[in-house]
Amino acid sequence: MKKQSPTHRKSLPPASRAAFERLDTALRENADSSNARKIAILRKVAFADVEALKASGELVIPVWEP
Repeated sequence: MKKQSPTHRKSLPPASRAAFERLDTALRENADSSNARKIAILRKVAFADVEALKASGELVIPVWEP
């Protein structure tokens, strides 16, 4: 994929230019995140119901010890 230059964005309508600038900022901020952070976020969402049951005491998950 060819990288577009910032001068290309200046030719866009103002609303599109602002949207692309926000997208670029978000990509820069999130490009450094590690897979561990992403996995932790996904786990938190995917297992929210299990965590809620554990917190309520309705579910007890035994701890595995090798």
